[in-house]
Amino acid sequence: MDMKFRNYCIVFLGKTNGVKLEIGKIADGDPRFLEAKGLTVSTFISVAEPNELSDYFKSLNRNFMLFDMNNKFSGYNLENEKLHKTLFENMAEQDNSNNLEEMSNRLIDDINESITGNPFSGSSKQFNDKLRKNIKDIDLKPKPVRIDLDKLSKNQREEMINDILDKGYENFNEYDKKVLNKIGLSF
Repeated sequence: MDMKFRNYCIVFLGKTNGVKLEIGKIADGDPRFLEAKGLTVSTFISVAEPNELSDYFKSLNRNFMLFDMNNKFSGYNLENEKLHKTLFENMAEQDNSNNLEEMSNRLIDDINESITGNPFSGSSKQFNDKLRKNIKDIDLKPKPVRIDLDKLSKNQREEMINDILDKGYENFNEYDKKVLNKIGLSF
């Protein structure tokens, strides 16, 4: 099975609280978001396969539509230039399949360096199942999503605070505490 980075677009319908953090756990780099009441659209890059992402979001009971934004099989355009740039500018930069292939090869090299006694060389197209099994031993902790609180609307800030508070104080992580401290709530 190949391991390669892909450009994705996902549309969430209905309950969208917490989707930014969920996407942040599986995205490489900074995902992009557009939000409206009952709707969130996000673009991101991930090494996960579409069926893996689908299973992930199904397990979270999300209503969603997921798209692999391969320019050979899909297209996109928003007439509003600002909205188009917000969602798709990072994909235009990453749209070059050579760049995604380079990212995939760097990932394989990083994995290879972390595995002792099982060297591997080649491109992502040659990635084998034996090496994939060894990935389970690598610590893949979720990365927090960087969010500029000053640029969020009042509703977005309230939603973020509510998502954190819904966890309960005993379940706060360091990132949650930093966010709450930044907005003036100390814990």
